[in-house]
Amino acid sequence: LEQVLQERGGELDLVYVTRFDTALRAIDPTRRLAPQAKIALTLADLHFMRQIRDAISGVGSLDDARGTRDRELHAIREADVTLSYSDVEHAVILSHNLESGNVAKAPWVADVEESIPGPEERGGLAFLGSYAHPPNRQAVEFFCEQVMPRLRDGGTEVTFHVYGSGWPDGFRQQFATRDVVFEGFVDSVADAYGQRRVAVAPLVSGAGLKGKVIDALTHGVPQVLSPIAAEGTGLRDGLEVLIAETPEEWLERLTTLLADDERWARMSEAARAFAQDAYSFERNQAVMRRALESAGAYASPSKAALVAKDARPDWRAGTRLEQ
Repeated sequence: LEQVLQERGGELDLVYVTRFDTALRAIDPTRRLAPQAKIALTLADLHFMRQIRDAISGVGSLDDARGTRDRELHAIREADVTLSYSDVEHAVILSHNLESGNVAKAPWVADVEESIPGPEERGGLAFLGSYAHPPNRQAVEFFCEQVMPRLRDGGTEVTFHVYGSGWPDGFRQQFATRDVVFEGFVDSVADAYGQRRVAVAPLVSGAGLKGKVIDALTHGVPQVLSPIAAEGTGLRDGLEVLIAETPEEWLERLTTLLADDERWARMSEAARAFAQDAYSFERNQAVMRRALESAGAYASPSKAALVAKDARPDWRAGTRLEQ
């Protein structure tokens, strides 16, 4: 990083950093070698909030969470603007840093599928995630231990399809049954969300905006979410999604979507309409512009501004770009 900044730092208007631990390594050399550049830090999620939730649930350390909190809040104070996807996280940061940090909404852009299979062409439940991430493992544990037995006992015959990689040794063997299938890695989320009847996100820990939830919206598959999975999205229970917390609520919500084609279709349509509005490029280009302007970084008013460009020869030649 220092070598790049030594060679090119004088050309930069903006340095965009992802995750606070990267920011802690990047901010000091950027201030020294590119002092004119604004620094934007984007949070994938608020790490210390996730760790606190883990600790409260018994799978983490509060001391570790406090250490992360201090480092993360320091990075936020040092950046010119911090972009967060979740209004809940905005409030948490404000409660700690008060006026010593600039926090703005982070954009999220997603393309909505124009044509999707109907309910009669689908079957089963889908969960998608990387299982190196502890909240996803905990979600599968909860669903297999608390929800699937209730579905079986209630006479609902449905298969739970678990997509994604990164399983710890023995995990699949512990939970796989005739109606819990570990599908593994898929090349495209459409491979999961295009064929299953309902997507579930039974997260009991974690933080940030959940990409799996947004992907399911864009593919028009109705979802049942835990409150943590729905956090920061603005999704409404009973309209775009169903929200469940207790195992009994999970049973009732899932049974409804599995049995009622008309409700399935209404929720699928509402989900795609929500995604089209909330995650359109045009709306989120404006979100990004406002965030950067709050840090004193100004892009061209052209619609071509803030658009990623592939292999631009003028950038490699060192030409300063208005974008």
